[in-house]
Amino acid sequence: MRGLVLSDSQETLVGFRLAGLSGRLVDRENVDAALDEALQEEDLALIAFTEEAASWVSPRLRELRLDGGLPLVVEVPGPGGVRRGQGFMERFLQDALGVKS
Repeated sequence: MRGLVLSDSQETLVGFRLAGLSGRLVDRENVDAALDEALQEEDLALIAFTEEAASWVSPRLRELRLDGGLPLVVEVPGPGGVRRGQGFMERFLQDALGVKS
């Protein structure tokens, strides 16, 4: 099983390649085709998207996540940092655990 990175950022792609993951630089026009190609690979366990690239195909990613099978789909911040705002992870965990602040 292997992982793949679909990134809108060359810097992020290089970082993941140094960590041993293969990847592809994508833009709005070719991200759907890159995702289609990735989903045809039988040994793929993980697809990591930069947040920007994920935003271009978010309905498809939502479907893949709801399916619950492989590959696992994750989003990682690009070079500009997290786009979801300050405190995102804290709010996410509170919601997941049912904690009221």
